[in-house]
Amino acid sequence: MTREETVCGQCGAPLKADAHFCEQCGSAVVIPEPVAESAIMEWVASLSILKNKVVVTQLGLVLFIPLVVLAVILLLIMRPSGAEEWAVVGQIVLLTGGIFLGLLLIATLLVYGGRYEYEFRLNDEGIGGRPHGRTAKKNRIINFLLIFSGRPTAMGTGLLAQTRQEEYVAWNKVDTVIADERNRTITLQKGKRPLMVVPCDEAHYAAVLERAQAAAARTRSRRAKSSQT
Repeated sequence: MTREETVCGQCGAPLKADAHFCEQCGSAVVIPEPVAESAIMEWVASLSILKNKVVVTQLGLVLFIPLVVLAVILLLIMRPSGAEEWAVVGQIVLLTGGIFLGLLLIATLLVYGGRYEYEFRLNDEGIGGRPHGRTAKKNRIINFLLIFSGRPTAMGTGLLAQTRQEEYVAWNKVDTVIADERNRTITLQKGKRPLMVVPCDEAHYAAVLERAQAAAARTRSRRAKSSQT
């Protein structure tokens, strides 16, 4: 409704533009306060998989942990006692690691093109993200193929990946914010443990960083007060 179309709240008579009193009954015109802008922010951004340190670290853990498990299993089975047997264990682990690394690079570069599209939604309670567009479609296809591959390990990987389609971090968990202005990427952390990598577009980077830093400051302040009581 425009200002010219408003009516008096007392008698219902039409009001002229910029009128301060009703010409019909003389009542003062009450102009409603503008509605505050929503605290919700939404945007879509693209994350470079191999250029972000946090992502590379997480990919390294994905590769490293299975190799450690494999090495432990081989040691329990083979119980190497000589240099040759230890060499065999090392060769198996290295060969498996090379295969895993190759598959990981294929998935990263060929399937995803080195980038990961994410859509984010931020409010006063926290921030959530999920794959967007083609990335989401590719994830669903890969998960479907893994789940129905007939291999328990692949099935478990597919189910695990499916549960990670959506991420959410509450602001009260965040106490550290690391900003990468060059790549417009914000890393939310609890201490030194990364909670979420948040890539932003140019329009939202500054505002998201400000909200994240303010949330982290509140978390640190609340913990400091709790430790004093």
